Amino acid sequence: MELCDLTLKKEVLREGVWEVLANFSKVENKIGTNSFLSLSSQKLFNQIAKIPNMTEEEVKNLTAIKNFLNDILKEFKDE
Repeated sequence: MELCDLTLKKEVLREGVWEVLANFSKVENKIGTNSFLSLSSQKLFNQIAKIPNMTEEEVKNLTAIKNFLNDILKEFKDE
């Protein structure tokens, strides 16, 4: 059952990362692109390929990063 739970967490994380990347794009469209936004979105995009091989601890860490970035991007997007 643990493997099933981890697989589900990875799938939910992958979908969440795509949501954050979409928010990066919306913020870039609103305020213009800059090196921070471009580098951050590229680094996050690169993490998508690593998700299938991540441990539970790595999934938890990336989930925390995803949530943090998404909260910030939503603030910019909604301004």
